[in-house]
Amino acid sequence: MRILLAINNLGTGGAETFFCQLARSLAEKGHKVFIWQVFHPVHDHQYLDVLQHRNIVEFEFSREYSEFLRIDTPSIRRIWLVRNLRRKMKSLGIDVVNSHLFETDFYIASLVNIPHVISMHGSYEMYYHNKDVYKKDSFYGSSDFNELSALIFKKSNYIITAAQKNEETILVHSKVPPHRMIYYGKNKINKVNQSVSVRNIGMISRGIESKGWRILIECFKQLVNSNKDITLTLGYTDSEYMDKLKEENEGVANIHWKKGVTDLNAFFQGLDLFVFPTRYPAESLPNVVIEALSYQIPVISTNIGEIPNMLSAKEGYAGILLSKNDEDRAMIENLRNEIENLISKPSGYIQLKNLCESAFEKFDLSDNTDQYLSVFRKVISRND
Repeated sequence: MRILLAINNLGTGGAETFFCQLARSLAEKGHKVFIWQVFHPVHDHQYLDVLQHRNIVEFEFSREYSEFLRIDTPSIRRIWLVRNLRRKMKSLGIDVVNSHLFETDFYIASLVNIPHVISMHGSYEMYYHNKDVYKKDSFYGSSDFNELSALIFKKSNYIITAAQKNEETILVHSKVPPHRMIYYGKNKINKVNQSVSVRNIGMISRGIESKGWRILIECFKQLVNSNKDITLTLGYTDSEYMDKLKEENEGVANIHWKKGVTDLNAFFQGLDLFVFPTRYPAESLPNVVIEALSYQIPVISTNIGEIPNMLSAKEGYAGILLSKNDEDRAMIENLRNEIENLISKPSGYIQLKNLCESAFEKFDLSDNTDQYLSVFRKVISRND
């Protein structure tokens, strides 16, 4: 199969991470994969390493063309460019296009006449519930979000959701293509953390306030007073918010600030417990939780998006859930109590740790890729 995977760009995020892992898995299964960063390409070496495979090639289409294919492009110029894009895809023999993120979904749905599968991520819910963010951050922010979504759903052939939360924007439209949920996937880890008690706590995510950084730091400052040997490792993307937070807590003992982490292996293997007190509005299926489970590291997180189902195992939860609706003070207190309990009672920690492998099974990348391929074949056969 010859598959075009398209995305806004390969900036930092869960959708981008999964995009690269899916591309690699498809390539390893013998399929030809074309990678297209539609808007303002980003070349991050941690992603480029994943994409180094003989069956993965870059889809070369001028950025100038992408700019011209905006909604307000004059019709004659637009028609010429659309024909050029379709001619190129035909010459490459592409069987199916799989697009990721709202802007690229619209771009593909409105321009391409090849079988089209959408992988729906959290941007849909974020834009649907917060039109100000949509107008400010989206390439198509000057146009009505619901109208563009309706066109995407009308012209695409299939929608793959990553979480139940993704279905919020599907349900408000009367005409949508077939859809199903397939979780993000990740390769199994051979070498996992062998810890039997909680000493090293960690969190890694984007450097934005709504991910819950301050909650965790304030909690840790209370914990370290009575547990002198515990550490907190924070992996984050560069931002003014995180720079300010680091400056405010410069004197706090045992906090390790890790800006721009590229080696996830090293980061997670050094942890005993992963904490993720996120209230991010678009949180659906965070990759960092999948990463933690793959290393058999228990997770304490807010009950937002798909996280409760992510942590579920056959015999319970591979972690602890906090209410996302708690005020900051209450969340800090609850989080502190839960961590103190795990520190003082290692048997409880071991019990959670033993459930991580079972919880991770639903994220096995090979199985999830096979599910994607099943959808691709179904869509291609319907368009033959």
